[in-house]
Amino acid sequence: MVALPPLVRSTHASRRLTKPLVLHAAGSLCLGSGLQLAADTTIRTGVGVARLDLTAASWDDNQIDLHLETWGLIEVLIPEGVAVQLVGGSGNVEFESLSPPIPGGPVLRVSPSGPTGAIRIRHPMKRVSGRFIRRRRRRTTGIQAVVVGPPLANRRT
Repeated sequence: MVALPPLVRSTHASRRLTKPLVLHAAGSLCLGSGLQLAADTTIRTGVGVARLDLTAASWDDNQIDLHLETWGLIEVLIPEGVAVQLVGGSGNVEFESLSPPIPGGPVLRVSPSGPTGAIRIRHPMKRVSGRFIRRRRRRTTGIQAVVVGPPLANRRT
């Protein structure tokens, strides 16, 4: 296990936060690389949509207590192999097909709250094939048809 690369990026010991991290956002929020998670982190959002990409964040500890408060939607992207524990709280939490945790790996302890919002925890999406398929609607004599395939500019006639 020691020879494998770490699941999460650790913060250097001299740069670790000594106090809890609290972030407030009135509207939309997008946090990705450059985000540093303290051992105790709280994120509060309003009615908007927040996206936390924890795959690119640096973690101060192997166990993070993450308190999420929202009236809107918070989407949390976690690296594969991280254990997720739901700790108390009162909120709508959706787990989307998480992989099994790696023994001894990092732990994310999530405590949700909010009267109406939703929290979605999932892994980042992967591209299945090398080519994207675009779907467009084309109007033909009053009937709508869905065209699947490459854009018209790339089609051979």
